[in-house]
Amino acid sequence: MTKSSELTQYLIDEIEQEYRNWLDLIASLTPEQLAKRPEDGWSVVDVLVHVTAWQENGLKIADTQKDPQAQTPDAQFGPSRVLNIDFEDFNQRVFEAHRDWGMEQALAWFESINSSLLSALKELPIERLYPDASKRAPFNWFWRPAIVHSREHRLDVENRFKETIKS
Repeated sequence: MTKSSELTQYLIDEIEQEYRNWLDLIASLTPEQLAKRPEDGWSVVDVLVHVTAWQENGLKIADTQKDPQAQTPDAQFGPSRVLNIDFEDFNQRVFEAHRDWGMEQALAWFESINSSLLSALKELPIERLYPDASKRAPFNWFWRPAIVHSREHRLDVENRFKETIKS
């Protein structure tokens, strides 16, 4: 296995693990826990839709990065900077558009976007995944929504229910 393919596989493995972590979390919760919105908050369904919407933005960028003539985004820019998205407005629009979704719809979308993002990333050359292949610091346009942002929200959900179980 080449260094380049090892680095790509590392990214794929990390994204697949985060995806499985979400599935495990969802499987551990009741339908009521998944659907209930806390005061001034999002249900687990809402959170999964939110995470998926940002991963879809990463997918949009990955698709543009397939073109060898495409400009390479700044390494530190997340999808909101690359796509010039007002994140607060985007988050509100996503919530409003999907507020009536159940977990089945949210999971189907999550699975579809995750699979498409993985496929798109596998097609990209290493220089489109890492600004410097000698370091394990991938571009934020996909790493942030696929791993960092997803993990932050998943851990928030886990903590929400750990506290509920303890009390």
